[in-house]
Amino acid sequence: MNTNVQPEQQPTSYGLQEVLNATACHDNAKGITLSNETQTLIRCLARLSDIYSDVTDVMDSYWGRDQVDRITEHFCDTFHDMYFVLWGLTADIMSDTMLNETYKKM
Repeated sequence: MNTNVQPEQQPTSYGLQEVLNATACHDNAKGITLSNETQTLIRCLARLSDIYSDVTDVMDSYWGRDQVDRITEHFCDTFHDMYFVLWGLTADIMSDTMLNETYKKM
């Protein structure tokens, strides 16, 4: 395969230019709304953030900021694991939805 092909020599017989100019998904994204599933996962992320904030605020007021990280290290690690799992699920739903070029909800 020749990888030194200049842009003006790119084959157009496969509809490359049409693919590059396609805007169906982009157009759908302009008016997108969130599905119940995506909204629920986003609310879970927000609640998880609230819990994290509450716990670290209590720990800070009781032991002081310099001790919070040491005392809550396992809690923080677990929080981050859960946070990334929720974001991953949200991203999966969004990615799966975007594969359908007629989507209106994500």
